Amino acid sequence: MTGDPEDDGRPWILNAHRLPRKSTAALYAVCPSCLATDAEPYWRRQWRLATNTVCVKHHRRLVQDCPACGAPLGLAPSRQAALTDCDGCGASLIAAPRERAVARRPSWLAPVPAQATPRSFPVSLACSAQWWVGIRILLYGMCSAKVSELVLRSSIGSHHKQTLRRCHALGRRDFCLYPLDLRHDLLALMKHLTEDWPRRFAHLMQEAGVTANRFSSTELSRPFWVDSVLSEHLAALRYGPSAAEVHAAVASILKREGRLPSKVQLKRTLGVTETEAIDDAVPTSARRLSRAELMGVLVRLAQVVQGKAAGREEQASWARDACAIGLAAWLGISFRKVVHTTLRQGRELEGELRRQAMCPGELQPLVRLLHGWLADYLASVRPRFAGYGSTATELLLTRFGEPYGGFGLAARFAGLLRDHGLQCWPRGVSLLVGAPLREDLQVDLHHLAVGHGVRQIKGAERPHVEIARRRPRKPAHCIDELPVPE
Repeated sequence: MTGDPEDDGRPWILNAHRLPRKSTAALYAVCPSCLATDAEPYWRRQWRLATNTVCVKHHRRLVQDCPACGAPLGLAPSRQAALTDCDGCGASLIAAPRERAVARRPSWLAPVPAQATPRSFPVSLACSAQWWVGIRILLYGMCSAKVSELVLRSSIGSHHKQTLRRCHALGRRDFCLYPLDLRHDLLALMKHLTEDWPRRFAHLMQEAGVTANRFSSTELSRPFWVDSVLSEHLAALRYGPSAAEVHAAVASILKREGRLPSKVQLKRTLGVTETEAIDDAVPTSARRLSRAELMGVLVRLAQVVQGKAAGREEQASWARDACAIGLAAWLGISFRKVVHTTLRQGRELEGELRRQAMCPGELQPLVRLLHGWLADYLASVRPRFAGYGSTATELLLTRFGEPYGGFGLAARFAGLLRDHGLQCWPRGVSLLVGAPLREDLQVDLHHLAVGHGVRQIKGAERPHVEIARRRPRKPAHCIDELPVPE
């Protein structure tokens, strides 16, 4: 996404997510007053923009849903009703309530974004696309649960607090998927934050205790006008305690509780996240996920992936992250190494998983699940991500064709561990490192060959089995086939 509201298919355009899947209708937010005064009623092109919530001629709120039946308004080739009526129930749109909007529109919120001049923006920009990328990043951060919770404790106005409460209740999503009245209030919030830029924004964020990393969980590159303010005013300097401070904290906890503290307890006591002094004082244990625990975590991940229906891009991102987590479990490596896997290596791993998925055993459903994720990603998700003219050789890409850096991947995996009830969830991917699933599978297959008379192929570097007189089952990755862990 470039951020320009006129780019087709972007989050600034009203799309058909709320319509039936096979519908070809284009959503609109119309002005009943314009339709009533038109000699020949027609729907304006700018009414498709999610940023247009008020008619600039009549200064009234637009209408996006039918006032009678509540169906979204859209134009489709099969439309038979007049443009002044609802295509679903036939009710007149002209008779819809017309709420007057008294708030003044900011100069940068032009009905047609191409009409905005460089003087319309409160900062110096080379093109309007940079402004809209920054606005999207600010919206992405402000609509997150943590930022909205912190800002609600600040001195921001009560009307904006109500807006943030509604965003918190609905969850973070693309701007075009919010209701029209909430989009109007969010634009008013952006107008409030960007006025007197960056003084008001920086003061409010500092008062609320919001740091720059809260606006970095997006795959968009931050434009200079946003990045410079976040780096200068909201960058949180990481504090690293010395070895003497760590040993003093260990001695204090040992004296108080009579036992050595864990790394998590030390981090909370010292108020830090990661530091070498803590790693030296409390070595990392060799804790690894058991088979039952890994099975439960991946079953939960499969349920999340299959249950994601918010949008096509979010589904694709979850499919890619599921593929990355599956490869980390299969190879026993960290996410930092997984994201550097090449496309060639990914295809080789897909073939390896396909062969192993045909071998019976306790882990067969799990291997079939991992193969399904990787096969689907290679067949559909990655070609679409690489369709932006990308020449990247990495297996995992962002939705814009750039190499995937793994942003947010560790947090998603930690959330899966926490949802599964594992107390060791702060350990994250370290629970997988050094314990590759495929080695466990090879050991199982070796015992299977010895115990059931399966012929082992000689000369193979790893134990490889050949199942005689058995027709291989077609690989599948339905979560219903996975045993539910106790």
